[in-house]
Amino acid sequence: DSTVRSNSPMRGWGQDLGSFFDPKKINVVNRAIGGRSSRTFFTEGKWQAIEDAIKPGDFVFIQFGHNDVGKVGDPAAKDRPAIHGEDDATAEVTRLDGKQELVRTFGWYMRKYGNDVKAKGATAVFCSMVPHKDWQEGKIIRKESETFVKWTANAANASGAAFVNLNEIIALELERLGVEKVAPLFGDARTHSTPAGALLNARMVIAGIKAL
Repeated sequence: DSTVRSNSPMRGWGQDLGSFFDPKKINVVNRAIGGRSSRTFFTEGKWQAIEDAIKPGDFVFIQFGHNDVGKVGDPAAKDRPAIHGEDDATAEVTRLDGKQELVRTFGWYMRKYGNDVKAKGATAVFCSMVPHKDWQEGKIIRKESETFVKWTANAANASGAAFVNLNEIIALELERLGVEKVAPLFGDARTHSTPAGALLNARMVIAGIKAL
């Protein structure tokens, strides 16, 4: 989504990830698209294009959650959210364009991504969604820890993917920096990174990789 790839003046962590690698050895390609959810990345065919391009030995980093938080069927959610959960539940919905769609759970989409990567002989690395800038008594509120963060971890485990708890790693770093130093890292009220914030988040991804 846009926390991984965004347009100026915002920036996503995927846009800085390549700077940590030797380009002669590793080609980093950022296929993230703003506004996408685990559901729409699949239904729009974006995932199929990536799956077709995956080669044995590749590493595929996957982060979803921000655009899945709305309610299925709510017009304000723009046909983005998956069903909240990780079982095999489905819902037949009528989209805003009038077409019918079988919507599945967030966990189902994530497991599919992990299984598809594994079937290609590549390695999936699931990153939990970056935290929002929501402070409470000097701490970052981790309100998705028991939902999307946990479902991402469980999907990684079920599909044999690696898991980087980016939500927790970044939250701890923001808390270490404090409210004043964190403010310039966000380009809006609570979600999108400035270039400085994107670079910090990319550093945290690297830290997560090293910890695997």
